[in-house]
Amino acid sequence: MQSVVPFPSMNSDLHVVDPKRFRMYLRKPTMGSYFELIVDGDRPAAELRVLMDEAWELVQHLVDRLSAHVPASDVCFINEHAFARPVLVDPDLFGLLQQAAAVCEFTGGAFDVTIGPLVKLWGFFAREGRVPSDAEIEEAMGSVGMGHVELNPAARTVRFHRPGMEINLGAIGKGFVIDKVVAMLRRSGVTCALVNAGGSSIFALGAPPDGSDGWRVGLRPGGTAMERLGVVELRDQAFGTSGDHEQHFVTGGVRYGHILDPRTGRPVCHRMTACSLGDSATRTDALSTALAVMGPEEARRFCVQHGESAVVIDESGEGAPVVEAIRCTIRPVAGPPQTMGLSPLSLDASSRDGKQTRGRHH
Repeated sequence: MQSVVPFPSMNSDLHVVDPKRFRMYLRKPTMGSYFELIVDGDRPAAELRVLMDEAWELVQHLVDRLSAHVPASDVCFINEHAFARPVLVDPDLFGLLQQAAAVCEFTGGAFDVTIGPLVKLWGFFAREGRVPSDAEIEEAMGSVGMGHVELNPAARTVRFHRPGMEINLGAIGKGFVIDKVVAMLRRSGVTCALVNAGGSSIFALGAPPDGSDGWRVGLRPGGTAMERLGVVELRDQAFGTSGDHEQHFVTGGVRYGHILDPRTGRPVCHRMTACSLGDSATRTDALSTALAVMGPEEARRFCVQHGESAVVIDESGEGAPVVEAIRCTIRPVAGPPQTMGLSPLSLDASSRDGKQTRGRHH
C-alpha cells in the first residue's frame, strides 16, 4: 500500500512534514495563484529549509521580471520601448522569447505571446470582462503576431515592427519559473521534489518517497467542484494544463472564456481542457494552451501528427466529459494522489487557474 503523509495546517508557509525524511513543504501566493514545493532528502532539515528559501527567492525574482503587472518588470520595459528601438534583454528572458517564438511557429499561431493587446481589449488583464466591437478587434489584431517581432540573437535584442504591440507571458511564464526552480534543485543535488504553480503547471522530479513509480497527479479540470477523472503518474516530467473553468464572463447570455485565439482575436468557443506532458515545464505550459485554442479535434490530430503526449478532455457535450490520452496513460482513481495544498492530500491538475492571456499573471 502506498503511504501518504498528511500535511499539518496549511496556514503556515513551511513545514517539516516527515521529520524522518526531512520532507519540506512550501506554499506561497504568487503569479495570480500560488506556488507550491515539496522537497525530500536525507539532509538535515536546516539545509532543506535553505533550499526552500532560495527557491522562493528565485520565484519572486523571476515574477518581478516577467510580470506584465509589475511596471518595473523587463516585460513592461520591452512593451514600452521595443517599437521605438531594439531593446537589450537578459539572456534567460531572451531564451524564453525564443522558446515562445518556436512554439508559436510549431502550433501555427495557436500560441502567441504578443496577444497582450487582445488581453486588455477583452478586459481580462484587469479581470473586468467586456465584449469589444469588430472594429476594435480588427484594430488590435494589427498589433498581434510573432511575425512582427524581431529577435536578434547576436545582439540579444527584441524589436517590435508594429505600434501598440505588447507581450504577455501568462501562458508560458509559470512553466519557465518552474523549470528554473527545478534546475536550481538539481544543481543542489535534489533528486526528489514536486514543483507546482497553481495546479496548471507542474514538474515532478524523481519519484515520491513512498515507493511509487511516479508522482500521482489527478485530472480535475474544474478544481474541487468537479470529480477527479483519472490520474497520471509523472517522473522527471512536466505537466501543463489549460482551460477556462474559472476565468470567464457572461454578457447577453453568452459565455466568454479567457482563452483567446491569437489567430482570430476572439475567445475560443469550445469547452475543453488540454494537458501536455514533456521534459520542459516551459514547453508544456505553452503547448497546453495551444491545444486548448485548437479545440478537441484539431488538438488530437496535432498531437498524433507530431508525437506529442497529451490528455484532451472534451467538455462540449451535455453528458460526462470525454477524456482521451494520447501517448500517455490515465490510471483509474484508486486512491488519493500525492498532494499539495488540499485535504486529503491530492495534487489535482486544474484548468480553473487557466493561462493564456489571463490577468494577474505574467
